[in-house]
Amino acid sequence: MLTNPGIQSFDPFDTYPQTRLPRPHVQRLIQHFLSHIAFQYYPLDLDLTSNPFVVSWWPLALADPALFHVSLQTASLDIDLRAQRGFANSEILMADSVSLVRQKVTDSASALQDETLDAIITLAAIEYGKGNTDVSTLHVDGVKRLVQLRGGINAVKCVSPLTARMVAWLLLWEPELQTDGVMCDLTTSGIIRHATVLYLLIIHGPTYFSHAHLQYATALKLQAQMEYSWLNMLFNHGNLTLWLLSVGMVAAAGIPEGQWFTSQAHKAAEALDLRTWDDVVCRLRGIVWLDSAAAESSFQQKWQEAWALVPG
Repeated sequence: MLTNPGIQSFDPFDTYPQTRLPRPHVQRLIQHFLSHIAFQYYPLDLDLTSNPFVVSWWPLALADPALFHVSLQTASLDIDLRAQRGFANSEILMADSVSLVRQKVTDSASALQDETLDAIITLAAIEYGKGNTDVSTLHVDGVKRLVQLRGGINAVKCVSPLTARMVAWLLLWEPELQTDGVMCDLTTSGIIRHATVLYLLIIHGPTYFSHAHLQYATALKLQAQMEYSWLNMLFNHGNLTLWLLSVGMVAAAGIPEGQWFTSQAHKAAEALDLRTWDDVVCRLRGIVWLDSAAAESSFQQKWQEAWALVPG
């Protein structure tokens, strides 16, 4: 039993799907996925023994060539981007990933598997990150059809919560996808949905591609949705509104909309008599909060700017 997949050496005779890359390089990609990528994808659980991409996703990938190639590709893109020596290995993995996924979706027995959905969702994210939005949209449309064939997102969730979570991530960007009861509850509020996306982007940081475009577009949506409702929300749901404004300030830093969030945060602080960072952060922790020194510093800095603001 592999007890520490992120750092323990791999047996050279371990069984996993064949690739066109040299075996030592494949093992390096495996280790990079398990020690880095899994936690970039799901930073809310930094434990090797419970992170869902280590304990749930990876066993599926070891038994499924398409998902294995797609998973390796995420690691390869990250390594290639850091090395700045081109993307030859990633391009090989991409070509083979697409070919293997096509084989799966043309087979009725494998098309509806969790592994197929996971692979296509990841391909959609990769293509979007590369700026290939048309190709990404094709993958998203494919996911929609497969989810519908499986009986809706709730049916997927009953079998695989992780796959359902991945589909839900797409729903954050594609709200027109028909959902049933559970997911409708999760996506009822556009404000909360967009703020949650922004918070995850802030916590994740860029993985193998910048998400600046996604963050900018989502911050615009959040500001537009909150503009005429935030004050009522403040007095009915004070802590939640503070969290929404906090996320907006950090996510919109450097763009004009950022000043709007900062101005409203200043007003909220006055209305609730919040004078220090400790006054604020204790409220934020009651909503959604991951202990991250870098992220907390960004939030604290924005609140200091809000307190220093002189209303015009």
